[in-house]
Amino acid sequence: FDVSQQLVPKDTTSLQHSGGVEVVDSSTVNIGYGIEGVFFDGREPSKYAGHVEFGTSNSAAQPYLTPAFAQSTETFKVRIAEKMKELER
Repeated sequence: FDVSQQLVPKDTTSLQHSGGVEVVDSSTVNIGYGIEGVFFDGREPSKYAGHVEFGTSNSAAQPYLTPAFAQSTETFKVRIAEKMKELER
């Protein structure tokens, strides 16, 4: 999430502020922007998050989640390996 917050376009900051993390259970975490129903703390979802990420016929894509995921893949692998070692003990 931190990497996506650094990469998200900040024209008005409403998209940045619509981002959030939801821990579903010990193995599932949702990270999203502009997702209806995910936020319970009063934040309003940004209805154009997908348009910014993937672009439209009138505007070029400004990806922020896809590159953030790509940059974080190695971190995920390390954390998973650490958890696996913990479970083996």
